[in-house]
Amino acid sequence: MKQRRRIYYTETQKALMWERWREGDSLQHIAQLFDRNHSSIQRILAETGGIQPPARHRSRLALTLAEREEVSRSIVAGHSDFPPSDGAEASGKPASLKPRYSPQCCNIVL
Repeated sequence: MKQRRRIYYTETQKALMWERWREGDSLQHIAQLFDRNHSSIQRILAETGGIQPPARHRSRLALTLAEREEVSRSIVAGHSDFPPSDGAEASGKPASLKPRYSPQCCNIVL
């Protein structure tokens, strides 16, 4: 028997699986929608104990793409004052993003 290639389900496909599961469809019936065996569907549903996980979203405290780029460019440029002292407070980011040391207090030569 030839083994099939692994399939990576999209979020839309997973949502359809969960919808059908809530409606009471069998694993076999759901799997037929994707032309797969029931074991491939069972894996998705069993990961969270048969309860649909909440929709994922980024924390409001997480850095944006632009901020991550700025951090990356500052590190490459060798700047030790990142994140900028006015930027962390102005953007409402947590204190953990502020510099953990000051070059003046630690006698660090840059």
